Amino acid sequence: MEANRYYLEDRGQRRGMFVNGEKVESRMLNDATRFTFGLEDSYQLIFRSASGTAEEAIPQLLTRIDHMTSSESTGGCLRS
Repeated sequence: MEANRYYLEDRGQRRGMFVNGEKVESRMLNDATRFTFGLEDSYQLIFRSASGTAEEAIPQLLTRIDHMTSSESTGGCLRS
């Protein structure tokens, strides 16, 4: 997050990061931005801005995602 805007940044994904179908290194997120991680059958995530929510909601989610990606492989499945 920078200047009250959220950004998505590729930090070394093996096959790259795609935002709305375009391969990018970094991109500002707008409501309904769709992003994937370089595989045809990859999960597609959609960024939704939510006015009136706690400022901690997005950082908490990003921390959870970082924890999932830094732990042992789960065989390609998301887990909570």
